Formats: sequence, structure tokens, C-alpha cells
Amino acid sequence: MSINKMITAVAMVCLLSLGLVSQLTAADEEQEKTSVRTVLHSYVEGRDRRDIEAVLAVLAPSIDQLTSRGEWRRGVEEATAGMKRSSKKNPGKRSIVVETIRFLRPGVALADARYTIKGTDGPDRIL
Repeated sequence: MSINKMITAVAMVCLLSLGLVSQLTAADEEQEKTSVRTVLHSYVEGRDRRDIEAVLAVLAPSIDQLTSRGEWRRGVEEATAGMKRSSKKNPGKRSIVVETIRFLRPGVALADARYTIKGTDGPDRIL
């Protein structure tokens, strides 16, 4: 085998290997996106049922939450107290539609989603 053919063969193996790695990475990324959607839906279901334990199960203890009204809720105690007040003040069926998920680095995702409260009094709130 000539040196050119050997270089070509090695290059082809490397390219094929890169293709397999990117396929695995894409599959892993889809699995991670599914995990992000699951966490977000668990949060909304907990809020909808007013089950603070279910909400706490998906919140980081260091949560900082910026509400649709521009209010900062710093820390898990302030966030959950605010959620309780909000759920009481804004009754209705909560839902979330995840539009995009981007990974900033492994284990860190940014999700764009529409959070809707189908109101019992007045129009639906889309947050």
C-alpha cells in the first residue's frame, strides 16, 4: 500500500469515527433535552396541583426567580412563598410548551418556553 493510500485510509477511518461520535452526541443531546422537558413539566404539574413538595423536588436551593411582573424572588423560601401566593391569586390550569433548548455547556441548559395559565376568571395568561 502506498503512503498516499495509507493516509487516505487513516483519514477515512477518522472521518467515519467523527460521524459516529457526532451521532452519539446527538442522541445524548436528545436524551438531555427530554430530561429538561421532564423537569419543566414536573414543575408545572406541581404548581398546578399546588404541591409545594413536587415543586421543591425540581428547584435548586439557590434559585433566583424573576416573575412576569418583574419581581425577584431570591432563594428557595422566598420563591416558594411567592409561588403559593401566585397560585392562590391566579387560579387556573397551568401548562408549559417548550420551544427551544440550548446547552450552554454539559449539564447546563437554557430553555425557551411558554407558560400559560388558563384562567377561570378572564383571559388566559401567557407568561
